[in-house]
Formats: sequence, C-alpha cells, structure tokens
Amino acid sequence: MAAEGLITFDELRMKLAALEETRHLARRELDVLQDQRLHELKRDKTALLEHYEGMVPNGLNELSPEERYRVYKTR
Repeated sequence: MAAEGLITFDELRMKLAALEETRHLARRELDVLQDQRLHELKRDKTALLEHYEGMVPNGLNELSPEERYRVYKTR
C-alpha cells in the first residue's frame, strides 16, 4: 500500500507497530488463559482422585499386599 502511495511509510510503520502490540497482548492473554485452564485440570484431577480414594479404603483390606502396593503406587 505504501509503495502504491495509498499510505505513507510512516503510517505503515505505525500500523505495523500497533498490530505487533496487539499480537503481544493477545499472546499474553492466551498464556494467562492456558495457565488458568491447566490449574483447573489439575484441580479436577485432584478432586477425582480424592473421590476414588474415598471409595477405596473399604476394599483395601481385602487386597493382597502386592495389590495394595499397586493401588498406592498409582497415586
């Protein structure tokens, strides 16, 4: 566009700088959202494991020592 005379090179530089700033801002926001989602997934994993752990103690006494070890190791 600048080569065709539609805008000046200074205007082009300003537009490119604004686009670059927008790109950096979007990248930062995406990084924050990704971190939040990862935290949510870890929290959900912990809640799910705690739920299953609450179900397991009743049956642990019926397991052999090797089977119990395998159950404890999965955590």
